[in-house]
Amino acid sequence: MNGQADSFSKTWLTSTLRWQAIPTILLTLFLISSCQTTYYTVWEKLGKEKRHLLKENVEKARQDQVDASEQFATVLENFKSLYGFDGGDL
Repeated sequence: MNGQADSFSKTWLTSTLRWQAIPTILLTLFLISSCQTTYYTVWEKLGKEKRHLLKENVEKARQDQVDASEQFATVLENFKSLYGFDGGDL
């Protein structure tokens, strides 16, 4: 009998938490979207339009990608020199 009570309480707790989580998730999504709208509105009032902000983000991402590629190449060269790797047969 005690096993059934434990099973019922776990099921009830899980369903209760699930229903409490839904409004929290919806509120979080609303706040995130409203913050993003506010962010772009403030920048627009300062004279930068959304497309300019997005363009800058893309340029920064491209530069970060180039930097990461260069760092990877440097690490690979150091690794090869450390272990004396000179290529090999596959």
